[in-house]
Amino acid sequence: MSSNLTPYANFTKLVASSKTISPLYTIGGRARINPSKLAEEYYDDIIKTCKEYHKHNTQSGENKDKYKIKETKKECQSIITNLFTYLQLETTIIDAEFVLSDIDIIVDTDGEIIVQLLDAGIYQIIIDIPTTTTESNNYDELKNILEKLPRNRLGIHYPSLEYIYEHQDLLTYVEKISVSYNRLDDCNIFWDLIKDIQDCMTSGNTLTLCLESNSDDTIDVASSLASDLFKKKINASLALTNPTWKHLGECYAACIKCERKDGLFTTVVCTRDGHALGLVYSSKESIMKSLETGRGVYYSRSRQSLWKKGDTSGHYQSLHRIDIDCDRDAVLFTVTQHGSPTPAFCHLNTLSCWGELRGIHHLQRTLQSRLHNNEPGSYTQRLFNDDELLKQKLVEESLELIEAKNKQHVAEELADVMYFALVKATKHGVTMEDALRELEKRSKKITRRKGDSKQERIEEGKQVLESIGK
Repeated sequence: MSSNLTPYANFTKLVASSKTISPLYTIGGRARINPSKLAEEYYDDIIKTCKEYHKHNTQSGENKDKYKIKETKKECQSIITNLFTYLQLETTIIDAEFVLSDIDIIVDTDGEIIVQLLDAGIYQIIIDIPTTTTESNNYDELKNILEKLPRNRLGIHYPSLEYIYEHQDLLTYVEKISVSYNRLDDCNIFWDLIKDIQDCMTSGNTLTLCLESNSDDTIDVASSLASDLFKKKINASLALTNPTWKHLGECYAACIKCERKDGLFTTVVCTRDGHALGLVYSSKESIMKSLETGRGVYYSRSRQSLWKKGDTSGHYQSLHRIDIDCDRDAVLFTVTQHGSPTPAFCHLNTLSCWGELRGIHHLQRTLQSRLHNNEPGSYTQRLFNDDELLKQKLVEESLELIEAKNKQHVAEELADVMYFALVKATKHGVTMEDALRELEKRSKKITRRKGDSKQERIEEGKQVLESIGK
């Protein structure tokens, strides 16, 4: 709930200094992206391939070319992936909102552009209602399309409250309501608007107010409003349009409740898959510095100054997101810990301040050590050096897992499969985080394959087993 109420960035133009969107702006794990304004060429290519895919997919009989359908969809996903790379957007850890500003394109592709973006990892599609009703007369067709899609992955952006009244029937099909708002000179108008919109909201709707102005004066007001929304537990948040790291940090920090005399925020640092690395403290200034640099920056009570993790030790952190807990009194930094020869957060040279991680993460670090340190008689080293043996063991242990009958036996064989699979992964520089990232990406897909077995792969497995028997 906390992340849903915190302010976040709404990008309509690229950051001037870097010509790309910096991932450090995606505070709170969210960002709104307007692809038609930020990357017109990529956006146009996505539309083009979606239309082509829709054309091939709606053909029937002998005219339906399954190869062409498959290749066109693959091309579309490739273009979207390139768009993500260009925008430095990692959708496996950031809940990205994409604004589609042309209803006709959604209708012309029968919603295929929405499906392709959601399958690629976009968390929510925000459909921009045109400011002139003559711009599109396809609202009935749009409703038919939205009805077939998951409601929690859709939103509508209205230019003003009047447009909500005009197209209130669309709210049935979407979770997010988004409205442009610029009257920060009068807070009473703000709360009146919130009440009016709440009267229109159906069950389960969330609200975002998009603020266009980002001057120092308006950010002070926006910070106060964001904090009040949080305190009152109103299901609404603010999106700051093209904010600086300073303005976004100030607005975000205003939502954190602090009862300490020194004004610091208790901060837990964790890996992207949720393993705690340590307990530190943050200040408003350190949060803003983290946003500016894209690294883990905290406040050192012993030095009485900002602490940019890794400047001395070399064990720095890439910052992925910052979150507030449900009580608003603790902060969570999600990072990737770097360092050589193995990453360490703790001054005792362990990954975590509670010692080395256990379980599969401990196994992974052990395998990484074996890969770089040749130990005589090491079976793991033998597997690293013998591709054929590793392949045979993967097939053999997978078969034994299939044949296992009781709980203990299944657990034992699963452990074997995990060990040999991690050897394969480690040899190719793949970590558990990489695999979890891939699983997270797949979890956001809304289309599913049948998942039938591939007979040719079954036959190949049999051949490997026969070679083991010989």
